[in-house]
Amino acid sequence: MNVKIENYRGFDIIFNPDTERFSFDLDSGTWQEKQSYAACKKNIDDFIKENQTFAPFMVINNNNTRLNIIGIRKDNRFVAKEEKQIPEYTEKDFYLYDASFEAVFSRIDEKQSRLDILYKEINEERKKITGQTLREYKENLLKIR
Repeated sequence: MNVKIENYRGFDIIFNPDTERFSFDLDSGTWQEKQSYAACKKNIDDFIKENQTFAPFMVINNNNTRLNIIGIRKDNRFVAKEEKQIPEYTEKDFYLYDASFEAVFSRIDEKQSRLDILYKEINEERKKITGQTLREYKENLLKIR
């Protein structure tokens, strides 16, 4: 059973009594284990130090998912404020935020709203298809035999 030791500079440090090791998570998902508490704190400090000169910026994808990029790790993966890393294979899906995108997303939202209405109308029309089901027909057929 892991025991939370401290939230050091915004990062949780956890102790595992079974393995007698400390661990911490810099990018929400990849826990790093260290032999000592001091080693965990040093790695966190190094991460913060490397990223303190990093100028944060916002990115956005086609689904209007916005992420605030706050740093870059030693393995060159971006770290988002939303406590997650950006895998390299998804970097191509994100674009540097531009205010002109707001008009595009507004048009997309309008069209999505119209599409939702159409889907609702289609479903209402489908409900009008009624009659004897195949199951009912089979039951009647078997009664005759």
